[in-house]
Amino acid sequence: DVYGMDDIARVDVLLGPASTIFGGHALGGVINIVSTPARRNDLRASVEAGSWNSYTASVSVTRVFGDHGLRLTARHGASDGHVPQSDFRSTRVQAAYDWHISPSWKLAARARYAPSLYDDPTRVGDPAGLGTYADIRRGMGQLIAENTGEQLRGSSQVFFNAGSHAFYDGFESTDQSLGASTYQQYTVSRALSVATGGEILHYGGQANLDDVEHLLTTAGAYAVGMYSPVSFLHVRAGLRYQQHSLGLRDLAPHFGLSVTPLPGLRVYGSMQSGFRHPTLRELYLFPSSNSSLDAERSRGYEAGAEFVFPRGSIRAAVYQTDAEDMITTVPLPVPPPPVRFENALDETLRGAEARLRYHLLPTLQLQVAWSTLDPGSLTAFNPSQQFKYMLQSAWGPLSLSAAGQYVQGLHAGNNSTLPMPDYHVLDLTAAWRFTQIEVYVKGRNILDRRYSILPGYTAPGAHIFAGVRYAMD
Repeated sequence: DVYGMDDIARVDVLLGPASTIFGGHALGGVINIVSTPARRNDLRASVEAGSWNSYTASVSVTRVFGDHGLRLTARHGASDGHVPQSDFRSTRVQAAYDWHISPSWKLAARARYAPSLYDDPTRVGDPAGLGTYADIRRGMGQLIAENTGEQLRGSSQVFFNAGSHAFYDGFESTDQSLGASTYQQYTVSRALSVATGGEILHYGGQANLDDVEHLLTTAGAYAVGMYSPVSFLHVRAGLRYQQHSLGLRDLAPHFGLSVTPLPGLRVYGSMQSGFRHPTLRELYLFPSSNSSLDAERSRGYEAGAEFVFPRGSIRAAVYQTDAEDMITTVPLPVPPPPVRFENALDETLRGAEARLRYHLLPTLQLQVAWSTLDPGSLTAFNPSQQFKYMLQSAWGPLSLSAAGQYVQGLHAGNNSTLPMPDYHVLDLTAAWRFTQIEVYVKGRNILDRRYSILPGYTAPGAHIFAGVRYAMD
């Protein structure tokens, strides 16, 4: 895990195709990670231990020197795993630097390095004494310039990401990516603003299967307009053009409309586009690869409503996603190889979801979410029903939470193959804060449900973790 959660301010989860702004690999959604700025002195440390000889320890120090801020973070974790040959060891070190050049300009740098050792529970024996299944080392860095003005604001960055992978069976590979991106939003008037951006990414890798370095480049640009002619009407429209060195070209339009007919009530509808370029593995590695693959593409439609009231909110939506040219393995009439990657699946997915947030008491909050999905033939890891709930409470220094999830109709393969059992998992957390110290206990799967999300791989039963966090601002 290169990112970790030690310096994360928030994690934005965007559901549905989102390639207009986020480009490739936003076929069905986006996870956007926002880092915490290094702008105040603090010291944070934590230790956690629990089942299967699992433990993590971390420390983070932030110092501010005038207009400059520096943060250093280190974390190490290990576990013997809940089944044989599922142990791991991982370390992560991070550095962050912020420079407030002026009220309008800020320069930031981020760097992370994460070496890890993992075993594989499906590996049978180890007669040669080769040890752990995988030795993975990854690092990344970013240099970001942010501008903030009365009418124009945005950011530009250069970034890199690199990794090496060595497996017990002798397979080794490396990969790297280098890119630059920019985003600017211009406020034309109180009713109209326009955002434009673009990026270029050069990436590739090499494996000891063929000892050939494969290098690819993709670049794109987009523009999005946001217009509110009256206070209760909001319109959003945009378009992206993307080009790939494989000869692939994509247009990703977006349109959204929301209306607030009553105080607290918002009704909305949107059309979004997504695409995903084939990976190096699908293009070049192993006998099943296919260098003639096209991009996967999707078009999503959603309509819903949200009502916010004094003690909470309720939201409901229906959606449809049309997926085209999905990459899957197809049997070959004349092997070898027995299968090959092809753009062989077109499908329509339809679903509905609802969410309720409600303050039962000033110190007690309830969240409930339900979703249903008809994935057509794309049943792999797309359960037909999900129900999630969370109850959170706080009384002075004591906080308690219960979170549960019920999953029905899960398959590990497409076309309703490899059915997995339905399951209900319940987690509990309790924490007590003493000024700068917090002591907590986490119970996971406390009902000790036996279930699997992968064939032959049993998920953890009931287990417990306890830890201490220290924070000094």
